[in-house]
Amino acid sequence: MPQINPNKTVLVIAQSGRLLCNLLIHNNYKCVVIDCFADVDTQNMASDIARVKDLSLEEIATHALFFKNHYRIEQVLYGSGFETHPESLFFLQQHFQLLGNKPELFYVLQDKTSFFANLAQLEIAFPDVCFEQPFYRDWE
Repeated sequence: MPQINPNKTVLVIAQSGRLLCNLLIHNNYKCVVIDCFADVDTQNMASDIARVKDLSLEEIATHALFFKNHYRIEQVLYGSGFETHPESLFFLQQHFQLLGNKPELFYVLQDKTSFFANLAQLEIAFPDVCFEQPFYRDWE
């Protein structure tokens, strides 16, 4: 994984960016955040913040490009929330250096049946999983 450039501001994008922002700030990095909450704690840590309703491309693109130009952002640290927005990670990869898995790998791992089959093949222990609802009444 690429190293974070200590002289640059990092863009954090996640459903909730507070944890990643906190991690960066406590390690003397600057960050701006795009997330779905823009809570007070994150506002107090980040150099700037944009609240979006979800992480779809339509929601994040304008904010991401604004932050890129305004803060000279080169790197993006992304968190949870992209599982249903593949276009967003591919967009970010085109415009920034991603600090995390490439979108292609991220989406391969979203196929849970294949993921757990690979774990079993590699003999990596994991809890029992079920991909269909059992036929008993107490299932919640």
